[in-house]
Amino acid sequence: MKINLYLAILIVNFLSIYFFAFEITFILHLGSVFLCFSKFINLNLLRLIIPLLIIVLIGIVASFFYKFAIIPFIKDITYFIRPILLIFIAYFCVLSISDKSIIVKSIIYLGFFYASIHLLQIFVYVIQSGKFNYLRIRDFGLDNNIEVVSFALLLFYEKFTMIKFSKILRYAMIIVLSISIIFYFSRIMIVFSFILIFSLLGGFKLFGNSIFLPIVLSLILLILIVFTNIDFNRNSKGIEGFLYKIENSITEITNTKIDVSNHKQLWDRWRAYELKRVIIEVNKEKSISTNLFGKGFGSLINLNMKVNLGGTNFRNIPYLHNGYGTIYLKTGIVGVLIYLYFFISLARFQTSNLYHKRLLNGLVLFLLFSSIVINGIYNTSDVVFFISFIFISISLTSSKINFLKQN
Repeated sequence: MKINLYLAILIVNFLSIYFFAFEITFILHLGSVFLCFSKFINLNLLRLIIPLLIIVLIGIVASFFYKFAIIPFIKDITYFIRPILLIFIAYFCVLSISDKSIIVKSIIYLGFFYASIHLLQIFVYVIQSGKFNYLRIRDFGLDNNIEVVSFALLLFYEKFTMIKFSKILRYAMIIVLSISIIFYFSRIMIVFSFILIFSLLGGFKLFGNSIFLPIVLSLILLILIVFTNIDFNRNSKGIEGFLYKIENSITEITNTKIDVSNHKQLWDRWRAYELKRVIIEVNKEKSISTNLFGKGFGSLINLNMKVNLGGTNFRNIPYLHNGYGTIYLKTGIVGVLIYLYFFISLARFQTSNLYHKRLLNGLVLFLLFSSIVINGIYNTSDVVFFISFIFISISLTSSKINFLKQN
């Protein structure tokens, strides 16, 4: 009965991230922590949490040196403690489930469930409209990274000794997941798929080879040079339009030379514009302490114009697409360095299973990369961070050592 309860808590939290607004999801996360709380906490888990707690502390303390509105301040606190809540939910639930294989199977089935719904929506649209417009298809979902994790786990399922599937079921799920992943036309999912599969193949160990590294970097540089010099049609609604988005993704986060009166150019380089405005916002204080510790929770980014986001006009926004920029605004350079140290701690985390370690390496590297474009661990609509700590918790609770009992 306990297994069913804690597994249900995990699944409900997974579903809430995709289907509910952040406010509802946060309340659910908070309630889940109290519901599954255990007196036993692994010391290694606490060491991983400490950097995130320090970031929260810096954000709260720094805010009192600047003017801020109470609602953005409270929202920032919930935004920055959400990953900590997810860590506790993952750990407490995994600790209370004796059969760890049921957790991994649930992640795979959830990915398959999402993929099936996604493909069914596309199928109905194509049959009813007789068209295949990739922009319209993306209305059914911009991305869903749990599908990538499910796909990777199924590809390497023999290496994860805790999970077993019949050959027919496994192949059927792989086919459905692979088609669904392709039809998201998501640059993020393409990158994530490559990182995760490459990591599970042990590819990142090759980077220790002094000959292999420059060859790979040279090939990547050559591909980027060739790709950015191909003239794709921005207004195309087919595959060419998707290729334009891939080409544009290379420059949209770095090119800050923007004519704000040119709306197409502004939109294509929006991530770079956001980051530019954050740097201006922090440096206008002309204070070393602001650069070091940020402007605290409740601080906003002045866009210097009104922008329609989600049907509402905004002049000031609390967060960027770039997670490093958001952390820099709220907690300064010190916060960014602590955030990077958190990833170093994750990368150093050891597991008893080689493929658990490779999977974790891929998840951590993706979160490090996604922090540039979709806020990394602070992305409220992504589950990669949650999945990462589920696998960390499986490793921690499989050998019950180094426990701290709270009185």
